[in-house]
Amino acid sequence: TLGSGARPRRSPTSTTLAPCTHSSCRCGSPDMSSTPLLSHPDDTARFRPRLAPGERLLWAGRPQAWKLFVPGDWYLVPFSIFFGLFSVIPFAVEFGRLVSGAQDHGSPPFVSIFTLVIVGLFAVIGFYLMIGRLIVKVITKKRTRYAVTDRRVLVLSGLFAVKDNSLFLDPLSLLGKRVRRNGTGSILFGDVSAAVGMYLNTGLDFASAFFGPPPLAFYDIPHADDVFRLISRTRLDV
Repeated sequence: TLGSGARPRRSPTSTTLAPCTHSSCRCGSPDMSSTPLLSHPDDTARFRPRLAPGERLLWAGRPQAWKLFVPGDWYLVPFSIFFGLFSVIPFAVEFGRLVSGAQDHGSPPFVSIFTLVIVGLFAVIGFYLMIGRLIVKVITKKRTRYAVTDRRVLVLSGLFAVKDNSLFLDPLSLLGKRVRRNGTGSILFGDVSAAVGMYLNTGLDFASAFFGPPPLAFYDIPHADDVFRLISRTRLDV
């Protein structure tokens, strides 16, 4: 119970988004620093040239690059370790035999080289599953930016070349989220099958293309609940 002169203390890491009425909302105003949701000014500057005439930027942000693991890693990590060990070890053995000259009696040299190439291919796959996919994930997230306007959501992302993807807000479209206790979370736009969802945000996102197109999403953003509420309100006014 607070005393008469005490004031409730507010966590410096918490962020509360004031109700947005669009007519008086300051989310899209030039004074970006007054909006708690808005991140670094560079994030908003990257989206300004991509806005249509009359379109207002409500929020811009970026994912937390070092959030490496997602629920799908509960099985990907053990599988990648198992696959990696059982591919790297045979490669090392075969490579050692080739270097030392301890080949099978009567076996042509090209057979050992061919075996080394095949085993080496599996070793590369094993390395990517264990470590490479996480490196790719960090690099991609560092180049990713997200934005919400009064008409659509936008994503700038790409490992080698930045791709511009957007989705117009629809009151009837599906909108999902997964938020951690610290407020960081992901927002997905559209329906996602289990086969597609198991690879999303794991560094193996390309594998989901075999089961269907991956949805547009905001991954590992701070204050995910606030961004989710902003999107939910905005799409009702579209």
